Formats: sequence, C-alpha cells, structure tokens
Amino acid sequence: MATYWLKGFLCGNEPGPPADGFGDRVDDPHPEYIHWQESINVVFTTGFWDEGERSCENCGECFLLSLPQELCVGCSTK
Repeated sequence: MATYWLKGFLCGNEPGPPADGFGDRVDDPHPEYIHWQESINVVFTTGFWDEGERSCENCGECFLLSLPQELCVGCSTK
C-alpha cells in the first residue's frame, strides 16, 4: 500500500520539462524533450536527478539526468 502512495506522490513532484530561451515548454519531437522524457522514465528507479547537463568523461556521450554515472556503458567496459 505504501508503495502506491509513494509512487502517486512522486508523480506529482517530477521535475518539469525543458524550456526554450523564452521560457516556453519544448515538446516532442524536440531532442531536449525526448531526453527529459527518457530521464523521467528512470528517475523513480534511481532516485537521482541532476539539473545540469552531464556526459561521459571519455567519449562525451550525453547521460540521462536520472543516472548517476561518470562513464557510459561503452567506456566502462573497456
């Protein structure tokens, strides 16, 4: 029961979608919106959110905002 309550509470508190230079929300198919949506799909699993843009230290691959990692999968297995 507590699991469902917590999921409902968090759904109303997810980080907002990205905005353009005028403060207007960007929508699908904008790449920033797609990146945000993919990050939202994972944030409740990881419990991590970073507002800043992050990328792999080795290759520069852009990370989801909800994954706390330093290296991408490709670079961490090398």
